[in-house]
Amino acid sequence: MALLAACVAMQARAQTDEIQVYDAQIAAPGVFNLTWHDNFTPSGQQTAATPGLLMPHHTLNGVPEWGYGVTRWFEAGLYLPLYSVTADGRVLLDGFKLRALF
Repeated sequence: MALLAACVAMQARAQTDEIQVYDAQIAAPGVFNLTWHDNFTPSGQQTAATPGLLMPHHTLNGVPEWGYGVTRWFEAGLYLPLYSVTADGRVLLDGFKLRALF
C-alpha cells in the first residue's frame, strides 16, 4: 500500500511559511522562553504572483519566538522580527506577531 501511495504521489509545492506544532507545554510563571523557527525553500516559485510579493525560490524565512510564562496555564508570546533572506542576499524585515498559548 505504501509503495502504491509513493507511486501516485502528487508533486509537492514549496510554501514560504513554516507550520508550527506545539506540544502543549508552556513556560512556567516568570520564565522567559526563546524558540527559533526557520524555513528554507530550495525550489519554489521564481516570479511574484503580484508585484512586491516575496518569491519563495531559495528564500530563508524565520523568526525568533519570545515567550513569557504569565501563569501556570498562560504564556504570552511575540514573534519578532519576522525576516526573509532572499536568493540574491537581501534581508527583509516583515514585522511582528503577538501570540498566546493556553
